[in-house]
Amino acid sequence: MSRVTRVLPHLSEEEVSQRLRLTAGTPEHFRWLVIWNALIDPRTAQEIARHTNCATNTVHDLVSKYNRFGPAALESPKDRKRRRCYLGKEEEIIFLSPFLERAQKGQIATAAEIREALEELLNHPVHQSTIYRLLARNGWRKIMPRPFHMQAKKQAQEDFKKWIVAFPPQLYYKRPPSWWGGGRIMQQEPLNLIELQRRFATEEACVEHLFKLRWPGGYHCPRCGHDSYCFHSTRRLYQCSKCKYQVSVTAGTIFHKTRTPLVNWFWMIFMMARQRSGLSMLSCQRMLGIKTYKTVWMMGHKIRKAMADRDSRYQLAGLVEMDDAFIGPKKPGPPGRGAKGKAKVVIAVENRDNRAGFAVMRHVPSVDSDQILSVAQDKIQPASGIRTDGWRAYQTLGANGFDHESVVVSKDKEALKQLKWVHILTANIKGNIRGVYHGVSEKHLGRYLAEFSYRFNRRKWDSQLFNRTVTACLSTSTVTFAELRA
Repeated sequence: MSRVTRVLPHLSEEEVSQRLRLTAGTPEHFRWLVIWNALIDPRTAQEIARHTNCATNTVHDLVSKYNRFGPAALESPKDRKRRRCYLGKEEEIIFLSPFLERAQKGQIATAAEIREALEELLNHPVHQSTIYRLLARNGWRKIMPRPFHMQAKKQAQEDFKKWIVAFPPQLYYKRPPSWWGGGRIMQQEPLNLIELQRRFATEEACVEHLFKLRWPGGYHCPRCGHDSYCFHSTRRLYQCSKCKYQVSVTAGTIFHKTRTPLVNWFWMIFMMARQRSGLSMLSCQRMLGIKTYKTVWMMGHKIRKAMADRDSRYQLAGLVEMDDAFIGPKKPGPPGRGAKGKAKVVIAVENRDNRAGFAVMRHVPSVDSDQILSVAQDKIQPASGIRTDGWRAYQTLGANGFDHESVVVSKDKEALKQLKWVHILTANIKGNIRGVYHGVSEKHLGRYLAEFSYRFNRRKWDSQLFNRTVTACLSTSTVTFAELRA
């Protein structure tokens, strides 16, 4: 025999009937209709579902919520993004403030403690996902994801205690605005090769796409900020209706005064951004049918400049592995730091335990304490932990506000264990330069390093890389052939 569905008498029949009249024409009306049927004529959930034209599970869910939390469980939230919120926005800030104060004092707060405090405040249990949504709404995120329990490995436990000082010391923290990307990562529309070919087959389609990316909220005059304009179709210029200032969609970008079709530019950006091993300019010239190597070579360096400028604003944080590398052809003489005729590069990458984080590579004139400190102060957050080998030039890091750990490495296998990610990254960039470009000049090495770092740092958003790179190209100035050859 089926079980009869009943509701608790939180409200009388007259009050429920009044709620039905007040909520007519809204999603809330349907919920009260289910409660009304269960209140005036208790019967099975299947019969109520047939009568109200809904699923049986919906009836069970609504009745259960109403019995547990009362009429408030059926009310629609004013903010549609705040699902299953037991507190208002200001109440959530007040609730989380003690945990933020604890973090500032160097203490640790876990999701379990926050859940226990919320249940004590509400006087009823809440699901674990409610805590995750609460923290996400207020800009908190987890900083130490681990695939194993900390007590399972004593060494990992000690490392955690040592390096946690590099962060606001809590398992959940508010991301500082100076972190990579300044908070939330800007999302772009994903695009594959087939869609690229279909959408950007003409010059007009490319210009329209650049317009949308450059002025996503509509046209605004670069001089006076006015939003009304007229378009000169013969010269492809946008003229402000107020100050009469004329501007093209490519002005002040790497596409400025280009005579190469934008269709070719879009294809080249797509291939450079999505090809993880890099793209040979000679191969690109043949595939795109560009007449001279000089043109495609200059286009490649302009795109690399946009990538470098985009990454120049970001910094690493947490536990950072740092090492130096020497890039160039094999020459007689001692290997390693004693090698002559090779370019010096300082490489830093975030160590996130079982994976690598963001990375930075910089071409330097020499591997001395001044250059290493300059790279660290420019590209790594203050008070972050930096792990290096025993080279004496790295000792300056500990004396300048960084938590420096020196690892003495005697064998290559030990180096791969102690400084795993930075050595993997070094091997990848060397193989990339040797296999794809067959060597690059020291003069332009910095841009090739920036290109590799740009793709590596955005490997999780591979399908969005085309639009991300086009946006970067629109937000940086161009570089001329004379500047590249100077």
